[in-house]
Amino acid sequence: AELSSDFPLLALPDLAQIRNHPLTAPLRLSNKTDTELVEFSVSSFSFHKKDYTGWAEFRKRALVLLEKFFTITGIDAVQQTGLRYVNYIPVLREDGLVPLDRFLNFGFRLPASIPEKLEHFSTQLNTKLGPGELRTNVKLKRSNDPAMTESIVLDFDYLTVQDALPKDKIADRLDASHKHTKEVFLSLVTDDYLKVLRMEKK
Repeated sequence: AELSSDFPLLALPDLAQIRNHPLTAPLRLSNKTDTELVEFSVSSFSFHKKDYTGWAEFRKRALVLLEKFFTITGIDAVQQTGLRYVNYIPVLREDGLVPLDRFLNFGFRLPASIPEKLEHFSTQLNTKLGPGELRTNVKLKRSNDPAMTESIVLDFDYLTVQDALPKDKIADRLDASHKHTKEVFLSLVTDDYLKVLRMEKK
């Protein structure tokens, strides 16, 4: 009841999880506008927000919902925390190729026989960073925006694992996770793309 008032709609379940783990597969609930989703089971909780408007608002909302989950389950410590951020950069090809260096301070060291502009790419980087591990996926995919045909996807997933993190320490852990993820994001995108982002926010 604590969560259903905010999330009255039952979302489509993950059938693979139900088949493989019928007793611990999470329940999925969404809000009326389908812009927020929670997944929870007897031992796990996650919050997803589609219309991200900044860290402060996301953090506040996530911690309120997490406290409701703790009230329902009686859990007072966690063994794992995760923070995921996915950014889509619309791109237009030049002569059929993707000008990666216009958007990212990232590239591939290739032999002279392979052009620097690529038709397609997909790579994953796993890095120890602070108290956890950051998984960064960089790939090209069809865009959800009908005005743009393709996007560069930057998918950051920061995970920490510990014996038992008290629930009153989770906010600090999330702030640290956000700090590390933001630093990598800002260093990965070019100054020109950052200017575009700032103009869109005005």
